[in-house]
Amino acid sequence: MKMMPSAYCAYDIVIPALAPYDDKKYSQKLRNEFTWTKPRYFEIPLLDTNANKEDRHIIYDYIGSIRNIFRYRLPGIIETYLEEIERICVCLYHLMKSGNNADIQMVIHTLNIINTCCGTIKAKSLTAIIAEGKKNNSLMSDEEYEEMAAEFKKIADIFLDEDREHNSVATIIDRYRNTLWNDFHVQTMIDIAYRKDDNIADLENWIHENHLIYQKHILSDKDADELKKEIKNIKTPLVRRFNSVSFYNPDGPEFCDYQKEEFDISLDGVDLITR
Repeated sequence: MKMMPSAYCAYDIVIPALAPYDDKKYSQKLRNEFTWTKPRYFEIPLLDTNANKEDRHIIYDYIGSIRNIFRYRLPGIIETYLEEIERICVCLYHLMKSGNNADIQMVIHTLNIINTCCGTIKAKSLTAIIAEGKKNNSLMSDEEYEEMAAEFKKIADIFLDEDREHNSVATIIDRYRNTLWNDFHVQTMIDIAYRKDDNIADLENWIHENHLIYQKHILSDKDADELKKEIKNIKTPLVRRFNSVSFYNPDGPEFCDYQKEEFDISLDGVDLITR
């Protein structure tokens, strides 16, 4: 997930559109080999100030909790650790506030720097930091130090916790890095199961015409198990629509949201496209 060519890059490939051509002047050979979809557009959650409002509040309140612990006369090792966390959170917070005016290449670089810094902090031992701070502490009583250490550990745990249910700073960073690359988008695939004697040429042509991505295979026992039917009782072609739904989008469609035996283009085509 980087914009540097040495690490992550996309390539433009030019393929000659050679004859013969169909009535729309598309190369028939390319249409037989490739399927393409119509473009869809999504708002990047990190730069959508409405979508990230709740997370901004979490980060803002968390920064406040870090600054509040500075009421103690902190040992240098703990003060440095907290300042590193604060800098990461402030940087992330301002990225989330930048909205559509942000330079996306700068955003990608910044998120990767944030992630690297986060990894550096995770590698440090809280137990060792607290013990080192106590050894060099001369500004607080033992009781006050234990009180401060408990608050410090709580702040660090909120930052480091990788359980997505807890919505820690680390998981917020991870989520926005992933969704920057459109992880909310549902990847949809049409699945055609058919028997050897079936002629599905018209169905494949129709799928091409409607820019649907599909896969096909001979009807199998696996299909029968999924339909909870005997394979001999399944009418083909069996057409299903499968969705690869991100865990970041729990309200997305079901894994399989369309299923039709003996699929007929004239009777079922519109339903598949519009449903």
